[in-house]
Amino acid sequence: RAIEVSLNHRLICDLLRQKRKAAILASTDAKGCFDIIVHSVAYICLRRLGLPPNPIQAMLHAIQQMTHFIQTAFGDSTISYGYNKAEPILMGLLQGNGAAGTGWQGVATVVVSMMKSEEFGLQAWGPISKAVLDLISFQYVDDATISHSGPSNDTPGETVLASMQVVIDHWEGALRTSGGAIAHDKSYWHLIDFRWTGRKWVYRKAAEIPGSLTVTGPDGHPVDIERLEVSQSKEMLGLMGRPDGNDSDEAGHLISKTSAWADSLREFKIKPSDSWYSLTSTVMRTVEYPLTATTLTRKELDTIMAPVINHGLRSSSIQ
Repeated sequence: RAIEVSLNHRLICDLLRQKRKAAILASTDAKGCFDIIVHSVAYICLRRLGLPPNPIQAMLHAIQQMTHFIQTAFGDSTISYGYNKAEPILMGLLQGNGAAGTGWQGVATVVVSMMKSEEFGLQAWGPISKAVLDLISFQYVDDATISHSGPSNDTPGETVLASMQVVIDHWEGALRTSGGAIAHDKSYWHLIDFRWTGRKWVYRKAAEIPGSLTVTGPDGHPVDIERLEVSQSKEMLGLMGRPDGNDSDEAGHLISKTSAWADSLREFKIKPSDSWYSLTSTVMRTVEYPLTATTLTRKELDTIMAPVINHGLRSSSIQ
């Protein structure tokens, strides 16, 4: 589930804070992961997972022979695109294909194996199992957070940053081999490091460790991906996460959601039964979703829930 990826991201940030360990977390977005997978790569990766050849060949052949139309409320389009002997065969596994997720999983596991063979990633160990963990990335479909650190807890952030571009290049190169690419405008990264002030440990700012990371842009030239301070958040998988563990941005995000929902109830009069259904099936799902991966305070939760309780229950005829 998406929230489990966010939880792992949060736990890694907590672990780095406890150990005062320098690392980089780069959140990348794979552009059109289902739509542009090269069929030969998809075939090999699915065979690697143990799937028999005939069903794979039947699926890929059907996709290559398809003619696509756009269906709207006004009817089907007269213009189409698809199979044409005079043009290259269309690639991809299609968004509506039930096997597309498995196909992308097959590609992603190969990419992770390639990264592991180069000894990229972040090492940790399980306190209960005592097992050593090689943490390379956390992925949910096309969203992936790549983690990388130095060989020891004492490795400075400058050293981690110097090696991170090679990590990004390998990740992007593997995606491009499969037909994909990294969407630079949807990707960003945090460099996490610490310094002792003489009284306490604090996060180092970007100005203290200057540097940039690049990916290949649409024109084939390197493009910088956005760098954020550890105190800055950006929405990822529906969560406004920050490496410093502060959940104030997520609290503000949820308050805006519940307030907008309450405003809609005031503006549009609906039946109490519909109001109750909306409360339990929409806004409460929004509030419940991030709880696993956050540490919101009781005061923040009361503020978040105030519009739901004050207007939702009244609109549902619950006193």
